[in-house]
Amino acid sequence: MTLTDEARGHQAISRRGLADQIYDVLLGRIIEQHYGPGAKLNIDALARELGVSSSPVREALAKLAAVKLAVANSYVGYSIAPVPDNAWFEEAWRFRSLMEPWAAGEAAIHRPADEIARMHASMDSLRELLTDAPRVSRPSGIPAENYAIFKTDVMFHRAVLHASRNRVMIRSFEEMNVHLQFARLAREMPERVVRVTIAEHEAVVDAIERGDSEAAKAAMANHLLQSRMRVGTALEGGSLA
Repeated sequence: MTLTDEARGHQAISRRGLADQIYDVLLGRIIEQHYGPGAKLNIDALARELGVSSSPVREALAKLAAVKLAVANSYVGYSIAPVPDNAWFEEAWRFRSLMEPWAAGEAAIHRPADEIARMHASMDSLRELLTDAPRVSRPSGIPAENYAIFKTDVMFHRAVLHASRNRVMIRSFEEMNVHLQFARLAREMPERVVRVTIAEHEAVVDAIERGDSEAAKAAMANHLLQSRMRVGTALEGGSLA
């Protein structure tokens, strides 16, 4: 079972996690601007191109729509959503600066073992980046290290939000997070950034495990501030170092 990339070469797709793999392919094309805003994505046409049935394609497109990267159009399939403007990004970062510290504080109150385990797993994945090449399926054209960090960072923040037990916050996070992560995907990701990110995540988890709500809030607020500064540097044309 194969799919066709932009160069019309072939890349194997396994049945395991097929919808997720198709999602990664489509995400990569959106990031690389192979699909521009408003571009139509026909389910049957994509299924033929990728050599798969329509079901995993439909599932992948639904995932894109869930995070506001695609729009479902009656009778004509899906289209690529408009790119948020700079004002949206600034508003989203401000919202995160209010939402996620509070969520970290709530996580310290609830301290669910399963979500704390996911936080630790995400940090373990980041540590592996310091010693091994990342083993992660990724969209073509995106550095493996960048995409691995993207995936593990999402895993960490999602675990914190789920630990807060607030469904509205979880939904809000899922809708905005992919857009906010785009700036880091195409930029250089130095080892220093990985180490700093791990340290910031560790501070959050340590406070959550101790049940120190105020410390968890402060640690998450600091992490978001530092992350915002790093992404701001990338948007201005520099590296994330």
